[in-house]
Amino acid sequence: MKNSEVLGKKIIILISACPVGKNINIHLGQLFKETDALVCQFLGDKSLQEFTEYFD
Repeated sequence: MKNSEVLGKKIIILISACPVGKNINIHLGQLFKETDALVCQFLGDKSLQEFTEYFD
């Protein structure tokens, strides 16, 4: 799954010309970086087995 689908950043080109949209895109870009880092930190070196145990 892509962050754009999770966080709603789908229409970058359409809103990048708008000052408000451009500002939103900047902040969404930073949010994507932060969420990627958190996911990587959470998963770390967990095995698939360990990960799936969270859903039992």
